[in-house]
Amino acid sequence: MPQTAAQLYAVDRALTNPLVGDPSVTMLENDRAYCGVLLAASCWQQAWSPILHLEGVTWIRFERCAYAYTVLSQVALMAWDGAFGAMDSRAGRFLPNMSARPFATKFVPLADYELQGAHLQEGLGGAVFRFVQSHFADVPGFSTRENALTSPEDYARIVPPADLAALAA
Repeated sequence: MPQTAAQLYAVDRALTNPLVGDPSVTMLENDRAYCGVLLAASCWQQAWSPILHLEGVTWIRFERCAYAYTVLSQVALMAWDGAFGAMDSRAGRFLPNMSARPFATKFVPLADYELQGAHLQEGLGGAVFRFVQSHFADVPGFSTRENALTSPEDYARIVPPADLAALAA
């Protein structure tokens, strides 16, 4: 199977192969001022393809004490000219910030996934943010310092090339 555009981690934080159907959270962007994640109801990957498809996705963007979210039916995590990107499959547009390394995707228990959705519906974005921090703090290259999640320097900080910028607009 070709390398996927995501590094996949099981609930026990071990690197794993794709688990079809399991809920997941993918770190899409991370900086001291903001954080963006994809909370997905399930995922799938065809054996011959490096694309990981996330289904029933909520794209959540945290900035300081505020947050906003958008519901997307499907997002494809893929490689493009040596960089990794996330594309809204329905709109055919890349989401912001490509990465020099595959996106970290963490599989989560169904109960945790459902609880995060409930937190969003109830306006409890802070609880979702703490959930994300706790799940990514021990992923290789990530850590928590001064109550902030840090990520590797080359993680999700690539400005898309000109031909992709049009797709992201």
